[in-house]
Amino acid sequence: MGVPAGDEATELASFLGVLARTLVSILYSDWRKVPPETKERLWKSVLDRFIVHPRSRKFPNDKKKLYTPPIDYPQIKRPIWIKFIRII
Repeated sequence: MGVPAGDEATELASFLGVLARTLVSILYSDWRKVPPETKERLWKSVLDRFIVHPRSRKFPNDKKKLYTPPIDYPQIKRPIWIKFIRII
């Protein structure tokens, strides 16, 4: 459990990445510090689109994926990106 499987696995993984990039501030260097309200919003978004086993409520915490230059994420303003770089 907790690992996407089947034909929709790639779609789910991609969707989770989009959610994380758009709904979670890059200023969080630790998933445990993301507010519970934000995590709940993410979870509801997943449930709206996919059928997920209730005990699979885990989110990846792969910090390496956040090293992408801000040009790839136009919604992230430069001052926020600078703060992010300083905390990682």
